[in-house]
Amino acid sequence: MSFDESRFHELRREQELTLGEPLIALATVTSTNDLALEAARNGAAHGATFVADEQTSGRGRQGRRWFAPSGESLLCSCVTRPALRAADAGALPLAVGLAVREVVSRHVPATATPMLKWPNDVLVSHKKICGVLVESQVRGSELAAAVIGVGLNLRTTDFPDELAGAATSIAALGGDVPAREEILVELLRELARYLALVEERGLAALAPELERYDALIDLRVDVDGVTGRARGLDPGGRLLVVDDQGVEHRFVSGHVRLLDG
Repeated sequence: MSFDESRFHELRREQELTLGEPLIALATVTSTNDLALEAARNGAAHGATFVADEQTSGRGRQGRRWFAPSGESLLCSCVTRPALRAADAGALPLAVGLAVREVVSRHVPATATPMLKWPNDVLVSHKKICGVLVESQVRGSELAAAVIGVGLNLRTTDFPDELAGAATSIAALGGDVPAREEILVELLRELARYLALVEERGLAALAPELERYDALIDLRVDVDGVTGRARGLDPGGRLLVVDDQGVEHRFVSGHVRLLDG
């Protein structure tokens, strides 16, 4: 079923959202983030949102492909222009992850707690339900724009063999699957709230939730070849890992692989 723009605008007006206008809804695109980035470069306003039924070249961090059958996931990107310095843009993936986590928690069984896997994945029962991709445009020391891309699994229950043990969806968890128009409105409302928190108080405003919903805490991990135990995040949002020799490492970004033990 195609995205219902009329229903979205009705819900958006009811919620008095600041994000989601203009809305560009398309059947098939290469990547909603690519469209939003181009729009941002051309002066798109804060809140411009792109949503698609299907992506042919959807991607996550480090260029990884995103599996999403047509109409079964929320695939969207939002142009934002937060009042942040470029140096503080690293807080955005964490803020977006928490916003998604809040939305997902309302639609999955109470026994399935969504958790945040640094820096930008949302997991439920150790399986990925959502990926976040934030791509920034910088002007000098200021953040000119940040495009927030979200791929949230809603209805998919049949994943490819290589993803079957690592991915999940609201439907696969036995949750209540809302229409994409409804969950996009929920997401934009939470994004606005978390962006405001970061603008007003920085990453410190998110610290309690980041600690509470840390999917990696005390687990053995490999981060770009460094093996050790995850020890949470520092005040700058960097992942702390104490390696097998007892040396602490701080990662601004990196690929995290969970290890046994």
